[in-house]
Amino acid sequence: MSAVYARRITFGLLVTAVAAAGFGRPILHPWLQAAEENAAGKPATVVSAPSEAQTGSADASGPVVVAAADEDNAIQKFMRQKLVASNNILEGLVTDELTMVVDGADTLLKMGREEKWRASNDMIYHRYSTEFAQAVKEMKDEAEAQSMDGTSLAWINVTMKCLKCHEWVRNTIIADKSADAGHLRRSEALVRVLTAQHTALTARESESGAETASRHQ
Repeated sequence: MSAVYARRITFGLLVTAVAAAGFGRPILHPWLQAAEENAAGKPATVVSAPSEAQTGSADASGPVVVAAADEDNAIQKFMRQKLVASNNILEGLVTDELTMVVDGADTLLKMGREEKWRASNDMIYHRYSTEFAQAVKEMKDEAEAQSMDGTSLAWINVTMKCLKCHEWVRNTIIADKSADAGHLRRSEALVRVLTAQHTALTARESESGAETASRHQ
């Protein structure tokens, strides 16, 4: 396979991936959703503990912040660095500058060792992440050997490993979080119903006590 043909396949795969991802939707990374919401000015998700008025107790612990703006910004910057490294690799392939490919591969390998990279402790995710790192290392080796054909084909393998991992993340982690959110909404609705019933019962007891006291006067 010629280098030109391999680069055309690589570019086609990249365009398809970007089109499917919508420039940073869950196919790139689940954390980008929260980062994009924060960038768009949407408030962070907050789950408040029941107030004293709701529970009748002074033991309420206050609000629990689930997604903080600072964390979202850090994740957004991290994922943008990954995107920049990938763009540098593609540019190096298109312009026959394999040093750019080596630099981009080094960046991806370093990022893969950081805590933010680990979206899950699941063994399947760990396997996908390991396979991606191995594919990046193979691409770097081909680039250092000045093999344009080998580097182009290795980049296709890197792209496919990346897409398979994000597909798993999208269908597993994000789906689980959606299910948890649905359970949380149902629980909060139940708390509101029980609180309303308790308030109504307390009001009726107060009215009944007042009527009894007035009859005894």
